[in-house]
Amino acid sequence: MTNYIFTKSVFLGLLIVLTGCSKQLGQITTSELERDELASVVTTITIDGNLEGVFDIITTARFWPQWHPATTEVGGVTQRPYQLGDRIHERGRIRNKDYLITWKVTEYIRPTHVVLRSERSAAEITYSFHENVYKTVFERNLEFRMEDLDDLMLTRDQVVGLMKAQSESAVNEVKNSVEKILREESRELR
Repeated sequence: MTNYIFTKSVFLGLLIVLTGCSKQLGQITTSELERDELASVVTTITIDGNLEGVFDIITTARFWPQWHPATTEVGGVTQRPYQLGDRIHERGRIRNKDYLITWKVTEYIRPTHVVLRSERSAAEITYSFHENVYKTVFERNLEFRMEDLDDLMLTRDQVVGLMKAQSESAVNEVKNSVEKILREESRELR
């Protein structure tokens, strides 16, 4: 009887250890692969305007073609600020490659955080908003897999450089457009 209890305890302990190790090894392997495969481009800009107003304008997809140099057309939820679960269909062109992406809002905390995730690739865009004395700091983080852009026939550095240039252009246009819209709206209230 004592042998059985000891053997059963050792077996259960070993099973727990092995299960924990295999789970950790699986997680390490997966996260390392994801890190190696994904590229990230982060752009930040300060916008003159209150947090809620800036958030609502930036999260209204109908403005994307005005802001982002690669976006040519949008569909889905475009006429109001998007919310959790909404889908936005984006048509665009990067260099010589046309694309169509359906983005789904997978995280949403108004007015500070939004995550848009592509339904067909590992691409993800995270928007973060922080108030800073009557201004809003807007951060855009684009994560993408290099192999999704193989058709561009560019090196990794060239692709990241292109995505960075487009993202910087986009946030500068966002700043100009949002500030203009907010100025026009405040004039209408007077």
